[in-house]
Amino acid sequence: MDLATRQAQTRVSKARAGLKASEGEYAKQKKYQTTLQRGLEPAQRLGNTVAYLTNLAPAGIWVTGVNAERGKPISMQGTALNSDAFTAYLQALNSSDRLRNVAMVFTNNAEIQKQPVQQFSLTAFPIGNLPLADPFVKSKKGTKK
Repeated sequence: MDLATRQAQTRVSKARAGLKASEGEYAKQKKYQTTLQRGLEPAQRLGNTVAYLTNLAPAGIWVTGVNAERGKPISMQGTALNSDAFTAYLQALNSSDRLRNVAMVFTNNAEIQKQPVQQFSLTAFPIGNLPLADPFVKSKKGTKK
């Protein structure tokens, strides 16, 4: 093997090593980008999700409270004029492609100015409402994520 061939092979080897290092750095930066993108451009903004929940409410339903946080289920409270309105609302939430794990926390009959009503509390998890940091990943002491 002559000198020019060996020099060319050395340059190719160095270029491959540089490429491999660049690919590793690219993968690392891509993870950072994904995290930032999830934070700045969530699949569903919480305000839009709350508006969606209230727009699904049929006649006879009043949504009286909503609690929404990043990475957690939405909880909401409301009042229905009758059980049919509540059932229709629950079915609309369950059939939604923007929510999962819709669950009734409680429902009780009440009376407001001699009008029978049904008070309720529900929880649902918006699709794509992910936390920025994975709470199940333990960081090693002294290292940065």
